[in-house]
Amino acid sequence: MGKVSIIIPVYNVGKYVGKCLDSVIAQTYKNLEILINNDSSTDDSYEICKAYASRDKRIQLFSQENSGAAACRNKMIEKASGDYILFLDSDDWILPEHVERLVDLLEKNNADASSCGFKEVRNDIEFDTSNKKWKVVEYTGKEFVYQMTRLTGYRCVPWGRLIRKEWFEGFSFPLGRRFEDVYAMPALMIKLNSVVYTNEPLYIYRNRLDSDIHSPFKISRTDELDGYINLTRIGLAYDCRSIIRNGALFFILCYVRFKTIMKIKGMNTDAYIEKYRPYQKLYIRYFLNGKIKDRDLIYKELIPLR
Repeated sequence: MGKVSIIIPVYNVGKYVGKCLDSVIAQTYKNLEILINNDSSTDDSYEICKAYASRDKRIQLFSQENSGAAACRNKMIEKASGDYILFLDSDDWILPEHVERLVDLLEKNNADASSCGFKEVRNDIEFDTSNKKWKVVEYTGKEFVYQMTRLTGYRCVPWGRLIRKEWFEGFSFPLGRRFEDVYAMPALMIKLNSVVYTNEPLYIYRNRLDSDIHSPFKISRTDELDGYINLTRIGLAYDCRSIIRNGALFFILCYVRFKTIMKIKGMNTDAYIEKYRPYQKLYIRYFLNGKIKDRDLIYKELIPLR
């Protein structure tokens, strides 16, 4: 059974990180390397992590100048010495059998990655997003990216996936992006030969009202649209029309929602419309048509990201 490197970026999560680390230490799978990267927290997060590191020799604690979750993860990928990498957000937690179950699924099926379902906790109320009837499904990388980018899919998130370390060669989360997950995870997962998925909810996702995703709307939120544009490019590169359609649909929905929010807030939408409306028109045309006959034509019409 291989060694698992668990990567945990930490920033101002003093209220939650103890529960997160307790869940990691309690794993039934013991061959772990726990890599924590403190992103210059201004609360007591670092002190809490330091106390845990003093009690468990598997924990390695690092710090960096405030640079965001992407930089935190990239640095820990470089430090990781395990056979597999698993990401965990510092305000979430995992069930005791989480790692053991994912390693078992991956190794028994000789897969490149394994993934699981999750439960969402909001205001201390638990929501089970998985089907009560647990099942295991094996996908190709293309099929899994299609599933994770559907409206009712597995989400473009790094957590809840166990991935062989060799697939991270040359890979990094993009810096300076607010929605780096939408960029990174489809690009990584689509390369894999096989992904084994169980809808068993082994991961607990804390949906915080004080998190960045719930903060007041800022123009930087439109970075999400760039992520969906990139998703369509990934679909084009791998000749996968279903992924292109997923990216187009998410883009159309977000474009309309963001434009509406900006108008309500009295924000100037001129630059926003100038940049994104050509994409919206293109995606509506291809999404409604449903026929992508000329790949070169689409490449030509997709305006380079600015």
